[in-house]
Amino acid sequence: MSEGSRKRLTEMLSAYSDPQTYVLCGVMTGRKGVGVRLVFRFETIHSAVSYLSAFGFERQNAGLKWLDSAFGPMVERVLVGYEIGNENILGVELYAPDGNLQQGNADDLLLETLEQQGLCHPEKRNALRSFPGRTAIATGRETWGYLEKRDGLRQGTMQVPVCDRQIHHVKVTLLDGEPVQAKAYASALFRWWFR
Repeated sequence: MSEGSRKRLTEMLSAYSDPQTYVLCGVMTGRKGVGVRLVFRFETIHSAVSYLSAFGFERQNAGLKWLDSAFGPMVERVLVGYEIGNENILGVELYAPDGNLQQGNADDLLLETLEQQGLCHPEKRNALRSFPGRTAIATGRETWGYLEKRDGLRQGTMQVPVCDRQIHHVKVTLLDGEPVQAKAYASALFRWWFR
């Protein structure tokens, strides 16, 4: 990392309103030509605009303001990442509070808005809508016996292993002179459900 990039990194971290909540500062070792990536968490897109404008991201602010007007009301939190020394590209992760794509909830509105903005094909939106759900996982008796010894069963409840499928977040990439791109990330979480 150059001395100028190191200085910029130090300034950005020290100016961040809550240094305990920045998410990632590291090197992507699996890709050639990628330097240090810095990712910040914000409660709103608007707060990201306010912060980044102080560090020379004026060209990206137009895209961030557009994101705020289009998606701001349905977003619960935002992660903004960029590579030190390559400030012309921002990756903005949008997190809605629901994750389960019920009709009319924040995740559904997020996909609907992406489709209206030309960033999501209708077929992909339909495929994403059919993904969320919960599947019980069949296990043998020996697995239950192991659980009883290790954790103990709660009185009057049954532990059921399930796989919860949700929409995790949408990532929008802002790159100078290039069309906006968007990706939706799905997640599958294995956990124990008590009933």
